[in-house]
Amino acid sequence: MSDLSFVHLCRLAGRGLKRDIRRTLITGLTISLGLALFIFVDQLSQGSYDALIKRGVAQSAGHLVFEPERKQAPGEARPLISDAHTLATQAREVLSQAGFKPQEARVLNRLWLGGLLRSPTGAARVGVLAVEPEREREVSDWHTRTETTRWFKPDDTRGALLGAALAERLEVLVGDKVVLSYQGPKETESRLFRVRGLLKGPSPSEEGRVLLVTLKGAQEALSTEGGAHQLSVHLSDMTRLAEAQEALQPLLKTLPQGAEPLSLLDWKKALPALWQFAQKDQQSSRVIFMILGLIIALGVLNAVSMSALERKRQFGVLLALGFTPRSIASLLITEGLLLGLGASLLGLVIGELVSWPVVEVGIDISQMMGEGMDVGGVVMDTQLYASWSPRSVATATLITWLFTTLASVWPAYRAAHTPPLEAIHEPLS
Repeated sequence: MSDLSFVHLCRLAGRGLKRDIRRTLITGLTISLGLALFIFVDQLSQGSYDALIKRGVAQSAGHLVFEPERKQAPGEARPLISDAHTLATQAREVLSQAGFKPQEARVLNRLWLGGLLRSPTGAARVGVLAVEPEREREVSDWHTRTETTRWFKPDDTRGALLGAALAERLEVLVGDKVVLSYQGPKETESRLFRVRGLLKGPSPSEEGRVLLVTLKGAQEALSTEGGAHQLSVHLSDMTRLAEAQEALQPLLKTLPQGAEPLSLLDWKKALPALWQFAQKDQQSSRVIFMILGLIIALGVLNAVSMSALERKRQFGVLLALGFTPRSIASLLITEGLLLGLGASLLGLVIGELVSWPVVEVGIDISQMMGEGMDVGGVVMDTQLYASWSPRSVATATLITWLFTTLASVWPAYRAAHTPPLEAIHEPLS
C-alpha cells in the first residue's frame, strides 16, 4: 500500500488519540501546564531583568559613561572630568548629528561625595549624589520619591534631600540645617546644607545612607567649575547602544591638552556587578527551562510508547494488510505532532492569561524580601512586574511542539520495525 496522505494520517492520528482519551488529556495537560509555567516564569524573569537594568542604569551610571581612566588612590580625592559641561554639550551635538533626537539620548553630569553628615543630635556616614535637577528628572525617579512636593531648583546650591530613615536617625525635619564633612581637593572640608525634603527608598538601607544635592552645590564644595565625576548618556532605545558609542568615541581624541584622560564605557563595563548578576540569573533560568523541557519530553515519550505498545497487534495487522513501516511510523509521529500542537496552543493561552495580571499589577514580595533587595549593587523594588516577550513566548511554544513531535520518533521507529507475525500474535490489550 502506498504511503498515506497527510490528511488521511491526521484522521487516523485523531482516532488514535481518542482511543485512550484519558491518557491523551493527562499528557496534553502536562504539556500545556509545563509550557504555561515556562511562559509565566520567563516573562516575570524578563520583567525583573528589565527593571533591574533600568534602575541600575538610571541611578548608578548610564547606557554610556564617560569617566576618568585614572582610578582613585587611597586617601586621594576621586579624579574629576575637568570641564564636563563643555563635554556634555559636545556629546549632545554629536548625537544629534548621528540622528538621535533629544528625548532619545539624554546627556547629564553627576558627581559623588562620601562623608559624614552631622546634625545637632547625631551623625551618620552618607553617600552623596550630586545631580542636575532638571535633567535628572528625565532619566531617574528620585523626584517621585520625595515625601514633600518640592524638588531642587536649578540654582539651589545649599539644598539637600535626605533619605527618610537617615533624617529620622539624625532627628531632622524639612527646613533644618545639616553639615557635611567630606574629602576636599587637599584636605577634609565641611559645608552647610538645608533639608529641602525627604526621600523614600525601596529599602531602609538605602534610605539610611542617601543624600542628594545639586551639581552646582557639589561643584562649589569641591571648588571646581564645570567638573563632574561622570558624564552619562541615557538612551530610550538600548538597541542603538553600539551606534551611540561609535558616534561618541571620537570625542576622546578631542580633549584639551593636559586634561584627565577619559574612558567611554557601556553600562555592562560601568556596572560589572550588575551585569554579572544578570548573566548568572539568565543562565540559571536557562538550566531550569531545559530541565522542564526534558520532563515534558519524557512524559510525551512515555505516553506515546504506551499507546504504541497497546496497539502493537493492530499495527501488525496493518502491516500484514500492506501498510508500509513508513506509514506506521508516520501515523505515530502525526499523533505526537497533533498532540503537541493542541497542547502548545493551550499552554500559550494559559501562560498569557496567568501572566497578564502580573504585567499590569505586579507581585508584591515584600513579605519575603522586606522593603527592598540589593541585586548587583542596585536596590530593587519588591513590587515585581512581568514583561511581555512575544519572541520568547513564540520560541518556547515552537520548541515545546518540536519536543513533543520528536518524542514520538522512537516509539514510531520501534512500532514500524516490529515483525508483523510477532505483532499479530501479541495478546489483545
